[in-house]
Amino acid sequence: MGSRDTPPAKPKDFGKVPKYLRERQAELAQEEDMARQLADIDMDCPEGMRLLPEAERVETLKILEQNKEKVTAEIGQMPFVIDSLGLRKRQQALEAKMKDIDEAVKIFSRRKVYVDM
Repeated sequence: MGSRDTPPAKPKDFGKVPKYLRERQAELAQEEDMARQLADIDMDCPEGMRLLPEAERVETLKILEQNKEKVTAEIGQMPFVIDSLGLRKRQQALEAKMKDIDEAVKIFSRRKVYVDM
């Protein structure tokens, strides 16, 4: 009767994860970290440049749109007939600024934007 009433003897490392499994888990974690790092590195990125983070790109686009609205409002406030040299220069400067803003909007509207480091 004694042998049936006593529970079977458990090994001393019962309930612990075996060493080979811990090593394999560490290897998998290391591989996942490397895969994440490679995903963060953009292979198309030119040397000396870095990929602009999405939040920064969106913020820059907002600022450009605000600047575009301001310049458009300034152009709209100018007289219809421009007869003086000063007004012509001001109109040309505003139009050049609008052109620069439009080019910047095109650039920052892309999915990937690279900037100097």
